[in-house]
Amino acid sequence: MNKFKQIITAVFRNNVVLYLFSRYFTFFLQFLNSLFLASNLGPYYLGIWGFFSLSLQYISFLNFGIQQSSNNYLSLKFSNEKLRGKIAANALNLLAILFGILILVAVGFRLFAYDFAEKYHFSTLYIPLLIAGIMNHLIVFFSNIYRIYGKFLKIALSQSLSVFLTLLVVWRYKGAYLLEVLVFIQVASAIFSVILFLIGLPFRIRLSFNTYWLKRIAIKGLYMFFYNSSFYFMMLATRSFVSSYYEVEEFGYFTFAFTLANTILLLLDSINYVIYPKILNRFSKMEQSKVVTELGYIRSCYTTCTHLLAHTSIVFFPLFLYLFPKYAESQNAFRLIILTVILTTNAFGISGFIIARGKERSLGLIAFSCLLLNLVCNYFLVIVWHVGFEYVILSTALAYLVYIFGINYFGLTLIGDKLNLRELLNFTFNAKLLLPYILSLVFVFFNCPNYFYILSVLVFVVLNLSNFKQIVAMVKRLILDPSIFSLK
Repeated sequence: MNKFKQIITAVFRNNVVLYLFSRYFTFFLQFLNSLFLASNLGPYYLGIWGFFSLSLQYISFLNFGIQQSSNNYLSLKFSNEKLRGKIAANALNLLAILFGILILVAVGFRLFAYDFAEKYHFSTLYIPLLIAGIMNHLIVFFSNIYRIYGKFLKIALSQSLSVFLTLLVVWRYKGAYLLEVLVFIQVASAIFSVILFLIGLPFRIRLSFNTYWLKRIAIKGLYMFFYNSSFYFMMLATRSFVSSYYEVEEFGYFTFAFTLANTILLLLDSINYVIYPKILNRFSKMEQSKVVTELGYIRSCYTTCTHLLAHTSIVFFPLFLYLFPKYAESQNAFRLIILTVILTTNAFGISGFIIARGKERSLGLIAFSCLLLNLVCNYFLVIVWHVGFEYVILSTALAYLVYIFGINYFGLTLIGDKLNLRELLNFTFNAKLLLPYILSLVFVFFNCPNYFYILSVLVFVVLNLSNFKQIVAMVKRLILDPSIFSLK
């Protein structure tokens, strides 16, 4: 009984655990929002909302790596308080230039892409889209500062605000009016979040124009942008092909499937968000002989959880179709999307090690090559072979597969390991993960009944019983020792 009280006390004193709990609760509400949106918007307006969300993501990813670069320098130079202020100030200077570029691009798109813009009501959405996009850049920048200091309360509020506000209205309105309200919520919550971050910053940011740090942040940022944009544009490009070459309703089905799959896997992405600065800081100092052990431990826990969550979600997805029968066309799209997204977790941790070793350029080249592969596959699947919208995601699956093998091979060569193909396969996609994965893919392509997917879950659990013990140990460490996820 005393031990139980000790654990409960540790939970409520642990900022990291409380942050994760808040994120999980928010994701649950976001999941509810997705269901209400699907019902009250309908396929057509859900397609419009999907385009608005997709455009916000494009603006978010067009950041030239400024936030990521400054975050890396702030993590690596954590002990120098004066230097942190200088880095942050010059990062804001670069962001101001970026905002000017985004305004010009938005105006140009409004003027010269009329037909496509009108298809998705862009003429009435581009101003709130631009405001929300700029505010979101600032939110990411300030969030990075707060998480380095282990201050997660404001981050949690910022990440949850639009979800809570959406839940208040999503069940009350329908159609075009609901769409207008959703857009307003995105803009208002983004502005409020920026104001919230400006109050009580962990350190003072004074005006500074230092050409040395402007150059360093910009150059490192371009390498990071090359990597991040190439990686994230794989999925964005696929969604863009679906939005451009298929009917709005079909894009609505795809958006429904993508939103649910992405919401489910965001549960574990919160852990990645928390520990990323720690990974950078530790890998920059760690002896190479210890890196493999550390990577193996982290990856084993993370990939096991994500793959189990994906297989389980596929089993339960048909239940939602009983509630929303009009989205029955999205079933295979959901299965293939969630099986595609979990591929990226098979490279978890290794990209942080590569960045900590200052090899962002090589990482970017690998990601960019995979983006080109994705675009070529999209072209053939959509324009040449005219596949159903649910199968377009296969282009991203292939690109992700090449990507995870590429960066795992490069990362392990940096450590000093000489790998043959069998060892690389075992490190990247071992049999415990691969066999249930292939089983689920076979069921999709042969249109097997829904209950067949239960077999994938059972096979996965049997093969990964030993990994579940590691996960329990990791959870205990997280609860009882929050310092493992903070910088010192």
